[in-house]
Amino acid sequence: MIFIGMILIFTTSCKTPKNTDCAKVDSIINKTIALINNRNSENYIESIDFYTIEKIWIKECEMDPTKIEILEFIKDREGRIQSFSMSYSTMIRTIEKIHKLKGWKFHLESYEYIDTENLLNFNILRYNLKLKDNFGNKWKMHFHITEYKDCYYITEPIEVNYFTKEW
Repeated sequence: MIFIGMILIFTTSCKTPKNTDCAKVDSIINKTIALINNRNSENYIESIDFYTIEKIWIKECEMDPTKIEILEFIKDREGRIQSFSMSYSTMIRTIEKIHKLKGWKFHLESYEYIDTENLLNFNILRYNLKLKDNFGNKWKMHFHITEYKDCYYITEPIEVNYFTKEW
């Protein structure tokens, strides 16, 4: 009887409480802005939860077999990492070379929810972020956040064409 009680205590104490590390929209947005300011694609890549992206899309494809082509890409982790890295690096180079900003730092002024794309297994929430840089320039960034089981994730690369000058 004591042995069974010890097993019950051990198994219940080893369970992770639901959503203990669950990111919210504000934290995802602020973390992303900090990563853009950091200008380091390795830090950006390390911040992406590729395992969860894979899990989300595998479940989606099980529920909707018409999305099987997406699964081929999702399972190619190296390809996804390259995609995220190239997209991030392109955005940083565009800010520096096209917009001619040096030593910039963006601050979030506000953000607004646009809409939600409801998939079978998760939702993609779209936002417009209003940013200001340390030189007083205004910027708008279109941003997608994935909602999955009441947690929020970055599951799509940052796109340079989602980043524009002025509000």
